[in-house]
Amino acid sequence: MANRGYVLENGRLILEGTAADLLENKDVQRAYLGKIKKRYGRDNFAGRFFMNIWDATHECMLRDELEQMQLERLQAIINRVHKNVTHYRKKFNEMGIIPEDICSLSDLTKLPLTTKDDLNLNYPYGMFAVPLREVVRIHSSSGTTSKPIVMGYTKNDIKIWSNLVARFMTAAGVTRDDVVQ
Repeated sequence: MANRGYVLENGRLILEGTAADLLENKDVQRAYLGKIKKRYGRDNFAGRFFMNIWDATHECMLRDELEQMQLERLQAIINRVHKNVTHYRKKFNEMGIIPEDICSLSDLTKLPLTTKDDLNLNYPYGMFAVPLREVVRIHSSSGTTSKPIVMGYTKNDIKIWSNLVARFMTAAGVTRDDVVQ
């Protein structure tokens, strides 16, 4: 049923109901809006948590804090690619966009999409926003249908990616006792 909602704890169902009712549930709101053991102590939820948390600082932000962080990161990316990636600087100029035009998350719709043709035209490293000497890992597609798609990662990208994987695996209930391939 599309309107049903479920809250799991360590893979076990602990609450269910309509999605609207669960969203109005004060315990569910507190759990997802950051009022968890790190801030308020375990007793506030009678020993129950509604999801496993890896990074409480980021996973439990209030919505306005999260949106502010997302906007700041988007603006940093736009500034970086405008400064360092010729392709995007040209695209922005063609569309009459300057980095200062991006003032809200809804401005994301103003930005150009990146196509496979764009990646092919800038093969192999033309879309990198950092000098090649800062790239510590490269992944590439096989290039079956066109030129290979090359992705470069900095040391910080790898750190962020590792944290992301830890977050979603923790949320899914994976523990140090599990084997994942």
